[in-house]
Amino acid sequence: MLEGFNRWFCCLVILLLAGCASSVDCNVVSFHSLEEPHGERVRLVHKDPAKTGGPEFKHYAAQIAPVLAKVGYRPLTSPDTDLVFEIGYGVGPGPEEITRLPRCSMRYHFRPHEPGGPLYYGMQCFDTGVEIREKFVHFLELKVRRAGEGQPVVYEGMVHGLDASANLSVMMPYLIAALFDEFPGVSGEVRSVTIDRSARPDK
Repeated sequence: MLEGFNRWFCCLVILLLAGCASSVDCNVVSFHSLEEPHGERVRLVHKDPAKTGGPEFKHYAAQIAPVLAKVGYRPLTSPDTDLVFEIGYGVGPGPEEITRLPRCSMRYHFRPHEPGGPLYYGMQCFDTGVEIREKFVHFLELKVRRAGEGQPVVYEGMVHGLDASANLSVMMPYLIAALFDEFPGVSGEVRSVTIDRSARPDK
């Protein structure tokens, strides 16, 4: 009976821990003088011009373009645009996540020679150690400038998110969704944006 309860309790702990990963929390900060979008034509480039034509950039640009359209811009591939959106991205080591692993059992008090069986006395838990999981910091940064030579930057923004996976392509849809949530946002404000993993943020 006690072994069955212990197995049930361990399963509950695992489900609770898994529930913590059901969403992605991102921090977004931006500084800008950019007005609300009104159908401006935009072109996406990598912050390193040599990478603009690369397959990785094209993969991420294809995810960003429909989000820009939903926000109110007109993404184009031609150089004849009103704004240039310059992006950068990457992943690096983050803080470790430490979880304590309890082991619990039911406690009973037995009274000899008394009918009714044992009396429930409570639950007792012991700390059996810790689980250490490595986390990774994923980021997406954006600069927006007016099209044309020597035009100033009118928007600078960045979003960070933590994940147990170092695979940036897994996190990128959530970073994009967080960055363009209420875009362009309040200049100088740091916002926390939570994205549900069960949703498709790129759809």
